[in-house]
Amino acid sequence: MNRKATVFIASSLVASSVLSLGQVAQAAQKKSEVSNLNVRTTPSLKGKVLTRLQKGAVVSVLSVKGAWTYVSFGKMKGYVYSKYLTSVTTVKKPHKSHTKQEVKGTVQAEWLTVRQTDSASAKAIDYLKKGKIVTIVEKAGSWYKVKYDQKTGYVNGSYIKLVGVTTPPPPPPKPDVPPKPTPPKSLAGKIIVIDPGHGNQRPGSMGNGLVEKNLNWTVSQKVQAYLNREGAEVILTRDGDSDCEGNGSLDADLRCRADVAKDNHADAFISIHTNSASSNAMGAESFYYQGTSSSLAEAVLNSYVAETGLIKRRANFGNLAVLRYNTVPSTLLELGFLSNPLEATTMKTAVFQDQAARGIVKGIQVYFGK
Repeated sequence: MNRKATVFIASSLVASSVLSLGQVAQAAQKKSEVSNLNVRTTPSLKGKVLTRLQKGAVVSVLSVKGAWTYVSFGKMKGYVYSKYLTSVTTVKKPHKSHTKQEVKGTVQAEWLTVRQTDSASAKAIDYLKKGKIVTIVEKAGSWYKVKYDQKTGYVNGSYIKLVGVTTPPPPPPKPDVPPKPTPPKSLAGKIIVIDPGHGNQRPGSMGNGLVEKNLNWTVSQKVQAYLNREGAEVILTRDGDSDCEGNGSLDADLRCRADVAKDNHADAFISIHTNSASSNAMGAESFYYQGTSSSLAEAVLNSYVAETGLIKRRANFGNLAVLRYNTVPSTLLELGFLSNPLEATTMKTAVFQDQAARGIVKGIQVYFGK
């Protein structure tokens, strides 16, 4: 191979490498589509939460592993659920116009002398009648350079009234009021695990236009938002329409949800579900397994029905795996019966879903004596 061919191929390889690197760099920036997106130590819902990304936060993509993306954010690195990342789009800022708005003025003297320069001793070149409108070109001391009828000259600014220009009064001084103290957040320091029941290939109950896994997820996200406002650290057992374990068996999935609470040393675990039975069944109920969790089940149920207006059934003992496997205070709340057409219609509304979330959070506050 001759030297020219070698140089050409080497140059092509360098150009190709630069192009590839440019493409990678361009694809490496992504942003969060949701608020409070968990960044975890491992690509699993059991991974410890390092921090949370707010909506719009930009991260650098390091690698992709299954449904998880390994990212860097500031000095921190961790895994986030890929579904909630989107590519960053660069938008060019519109070019700013530098066109100046013309200022007009009206002659106030009966006859105003127009002079060649900005001086009373300068040669008079014209006279303007009272009411004549001129364009102010520039200001020179007490003189204006004006334009009118394709002519320019200088006039004494004392005899020109600017049109449409007013001087706003100065703003009143701000009173010297000390800032209000920020009230302490009621759940600061608490770690709460919220378990949106079902997910992925396990939809739960369905009926009257509702799918249980979707309603559980929607209400859980609202609960998370309200708990965050109260200072709690909130961990969800699944991200979106997924399993906790990742396509494992049902028992493995339920153990995983309980392990999230155990591994993160949670102060409370609330599993959110939706009931189904006959079309006449109605009302909300909660369950507990450990006797020490009965007060949590009662507090959450009482506040929930008070906020939503649904019928209270009762807080029951329940030999449910997600509660049985748990080692922290835990309860499972059934929001209502989607098999009941009236309750299903109510539960579909955003108003109800917001009330449901507020009721659950108030119950948690009651449980912790807040």
